[in-house]
Amino acid sequence: MNGPWPFPEGWSLRVVEHDAGVTRLEVCGDIDTVTVEPLTDTVRALIREGETVVVDLTQVTYFGSRGLAMLLEADGEARVRGARLVVVPGAGNRTVTRPLELTRLDGVLDVRSVRDRPVPEDAAPPIGTGLFGGSSTSSALDRRQSRLDVVEAGKRR
Repeated sequence: MNGPWPFPEGWSLRVVEHDAGVTRLEVCGDIDTVTVEPLTDTVRALIREGETVVVDLTQVTYFGSRGLAMLLEADGEARVRGARLVVVPGAGNRTVTRPLELTRLDGVLDVRSVRDRPVPEDAAPPIGTGLFGGSSTSSALDRRQSRLDVVEAGKRR
């Protein structure tokens, strides 16, 4: 899916349709301040009620805070719309798995190792169970809120 954005060399988005209700988006290259906007726009366009969007990051070569924020926001939007967002970092792709682990978003997002087949609804782990053995969603969200509270308290000083 190409938009009006100037894509950096080596960066691409490819939408692959699967069985009814499941769409996989393959991302190749860096996810940074230049590429996060077209990626965000594409993911938002794919989120539809009752459907699953699989964001395949196995070919991502840089993944920072903008990418993490985009996934968290897209997951929230998918939940509001009655859809699912599944993240596939790629087995051994430390560029993506490390930030997910450090921020503990692997316990908040639906993170999978599955790449080439659709993710059926009945195969979904309980919400908050990540690929890396993350904790429950409520405790992960509580930790995130605690971090936000600390940041807000620091701003008031």
